[in-house]
Amino acid sequence: SSELGELGMDSELDEMKRYFTDEYLFRMALMQAISIAHAILSFLAFKNDLGFWKGRESVEGLSTRGVLFNAGSSLIIFLYLADYHTSYMVLGMSALGLYAEMVKVMRTHRSPHITHH
Repeated sequence: SSELGELGMDSELDEMKRYFTDEYLFRMALMQAISIAHAILSFLAFKNDLGFWKGRESVEGLSTRGVLFNAGSSLIIFLYLADYHTSYMVLGMSALGLYAEMVKVMRTHRSPHITHH
């Protein structure tokens, strides 16, 4: 251990020991479980959203402002995440959501049955 101390590796060894403590492993497992649950719920929400829009002839009753607001919010969130170099998984999910919002905007502006407020 004194040889490691001379090489300046004591701090690195202490950090490695910290990684294998029960508390650290529990926190890491919890974070992974939350990430997986979030990904599953995001996928289910996206699937449900696609199901709502698929084959819909009329968008009567939908608010154009609401659709535009959601698309704008998704764009701002995506740009924020891209600027802060977020993980590719999170950025990809945000990009997919932004794409879905843009498709909704195109569909609502193309439909003749929507009232523009």
